[in-house]
Amino acid sequence: MVRAEELVHVIRGGHIDLIHYGSIVAVDTEGKIVYSVGDVDRSAFMRSSAKPIQAITVAETGALEKFGISQKELAIICASHAGQDIHVETVRDILSKLGLTEDALQCSKSNAIRDNCSGKHSGILMLCKFHDFPLDNYTDPHHPAQVMIRKVMAEMCKVDKVEYGIDGCGVPTFYMPLSSMAVGFARLANPEDLPPKRKEAVTKIVAAMQAHPEMTGEIRDGKTWPKQMVAKGGALGMYCGGILGKKVGIAAKSDDGNSTACALAFTETIKRLELVDNEELTEYQNLRSTTITNRRGEVVGEMKAVF
Repeated sequence: MVRAEELVHVIRGGHIDLIHYGSIVAVDTEGKIVYSVGDVDRSAFMRSSAKPIQAITVAETGALEKFGISQKELAIICASHAGQDIHVETVRDILSKLGLTEDALQCSKSNAIRDNCSGKHSGILMLCKFHDFPLDNYTDPHHPAQVMIRKVMAEMCKVDKVEYGIDGCGVPTFYMPLSSMAVGFARLANPEDLPPKRKEAVTKIVAAMQAHPEMTGEIRDGKTWPKQMVAKGGALGMYCGGILGKKVGIAAKSDDGNSTACALAFTETIKRLELVDNEELTEYQNLRSTTITNRRGEVVGEMKAVF
């Protein structure tokens, strides 16, 4: 039985203090494995990594055009945003175009509009408005909007059936092998073989995420992922991405749910496979500190990829 491998060491005083185990899979658009670490058959919940693929459901319906949705607004539908004023205003703009208020959001019991999934929820509400689906139970797994979303997820990730659980924001989250997640992102980044309507929708989503990283939560100090890729993290140590023009998608999972370790392993994989401009990628990666400091501000250790 193949097991998770050591992905990241936490080193303090020259000694290993903690080991983060996990698995990484890189595949092409047909699902052929091109690189792997650990358990290639590992299944997990995609959590928020699924958001850009979920957004296809609304982007390919014509709803964006019907409601006059901007590129910035499409970006936040794909986002795990920080709940800042710019994010709240953008979600409110979407809801206003739908003729709704923030009371329609069901992602949190209190202050739902600042919940980091309010953009995704506004996208689901848009899907409901476009198809005249009921709004009051849109989080229900059997709601027609959720059934549509799972169908798109299955098609993009090339699985027969999408298993699901309930995410932190109340809607279904998708359980599948890492290799299937990677297929979905490979096709998201390389939509040439998709049907015309889906290809157009995917192209809009990637362009929106790249044009407005301030909406997606994937920006730090003015820096974001290199333009050769589209990537999205998820809760409990999940990270997925696709490389434009290379027909490659990657999914990484940290078994202990540590998001920093997973992001480090994900980025290191891309660097080792030489899939993008490594200088640009390193510049971005360096903004996520892998050094360990104490409360006096002294550097006392580091996190290091070891696979």
